[in-house]
Amino acid sequence: MYKRQQKALPIGEAPKISANYLGAVLVDYVGFRSSPYFNYLNDLKEELPVITRRFYKTREGSFTENLSDDEKALLNQYRNLQYYMLFEYKMD
Repeated sequence: MYKRQQKALPIGEAPKISANYLGAVLVDYVGFRSSPYFNYLNDLKEELPVITRRFYKTREGSFTENLSDDEKALLNQYRNLQYYMLFEYKMD
C-alpha cells in the first residue's frame, strides 16, 4: 500500500506555487502514482508556477499581469479542463 519514501524534508523557504498545484505536489512528494490530471498540472506548473486572479508568475520567474499569447493559450486550456471536470465529466 504505502511505502515510505526516503526523501529529506525540505528546509528553508518554500517555493511559490498556486494552491491549485498542491494536490499534484503532495502526490509526487509522497511517491504515489500520479494521475494524468496531476501530470498535466505538474507540466503547467513548469510554465506558470503561480496563477491568481490578478497576476501570474512566468517560467522565467517574473510576476506579471499580462501573459504572452502562448501563456494565454495554456491558461485557457486549463480553464476549459476545469470547466469540463466540474460540469461535464461523469464518474461511473
